[in-house]
Amino acid sequence: MSSNINWKTFLVSVLGTAIGVALTFSLNGLRAGRQKEYTQRLTAIMVIHDIDMTINELKALRDEEKKFYDYSQFALEHLEDMASVPYDTLTYILQRLTKSDVVFRFDTSKEMMFNSSLDSWHNLGDVKFMDNVQSFYFSRQALQSLFDSSPVWTEPLEEDINYKLFADVGRVSHEEYIKRISSYLSDKLKEKEVRVFVELSDQRIVALNRYIDSWSKMNDENKFLMGITDTEMDDYISSMKENGKPVKAKDLTGTWEYFLEGDNSAEYEFRKDREFVLTDHSSQIWHAQYWSGKFKSKLTISGTWSLQGDSLYMYQDPASVVVELDVSELVAVKGKEDSLATWARNYEEEVRQYQSKELETKGKLAFGARLDPSRDKMKWTRSGKVFYVKRKAL
Repeated sequence: MSSNINWKTFLVSVLGTAIGVALTFSLNGLRAGRQKEYTQRLTAIMVIHDIDMTINELKALRDEEKKFYDYSQFALEHLEDMASVPYDTLTYILQRLTKSDVVFRFDTSKEMMFNSSLDSWHNLGDVKFMDNVQSFYFSRQALQSLFDSSPVWTEPLEEDINYKLFADVGRVSHEEYIKRISSYLSDKLKEKEVRVFVELSDQRIVALNRYIDSWSKMNDENKFLMGITDTEMDDYISSMKENGKPVKAKDLTGTWEYFLEGDNSAEYEFRKDREFVLTDHSSQIWHAQYWSGKFKSKLTISGTWSLQGDSLYMYQDPASVVVELDVSELVAVKGKEDSLATWARNYEEEVRQYQSKELETKGKLAFGARLDPSRDKMKWTRSGKVFYVKRKAL
């Protein structure tokens, strides 16, 4: 009898162990399946958001192109009477016609992550979705190549061609400078290469709209194929924005630094009385007829600030603008030292007047602001662009 009991006990023990092992494997398999599904959806959401962001970039480019088209058509209609064209219209057209060192680039970081991860290929089981994503990235690469090298998209004027025009800032009155820009632009708009670039503006708008429509339809299909809801997309976007902590007034008080290339930097001093002072430092190499070298400029703007939710608002006072020029490193040819000093004073006044006029309509700045755990770094977001500022060491 005892022998049978022992065997029964043994069998129950073995059976219990087997069930336990089976349950363990089952639970582990369930967890792995859930993890795979989570990774799959997260990867899909990341790619879909990348496509959405690219579409938004194209919409911004299209809107700028529409603005250029309207402005340039207005200028062409007044080609023999350019004095009637507003100053901001003239400068905008000239800026759009001139090549720049700052070249537009799509952000390819998500594309690189997607293509370099084997998990992307293993986890995303929908073949049609994978095909859509690859087609999008190939299409975006092709569009980037067009932006970089196609005559349709390449600005016709070199920066150095406009150098003499810009070199006169501070040497002539604002009215005389406007006359020179008007005359210069009138001549340029009659040149064949420039005229062709202007006339192709409507074709660039059509091309951008085609890409926008095509990619938008593709991404709607992507969301359907992967079962991605608008709520999931909103949650993903919110998770990207909400890194860090909300900024409070006591955290903001002090001086914050933002560094650019070379000697260029900006300081934001936020005071307890809700006032702030922005100090912008920059340097530039200058070669003119009578002097050359490097000069430094200091731009100071003051105003008031406020915090509303996650947003930081700065209200810049147009009357507060101060411009200071350091020309100690500019070398004048013999006999032109006084001319250099006069040029510096005129330059300061011209820049001050221009900046003050700009602030009359563009003086309000709004940033999304988040603070890191150390409370010594802030992330500012404005118009889709991200800036990082650091608290200045005492």
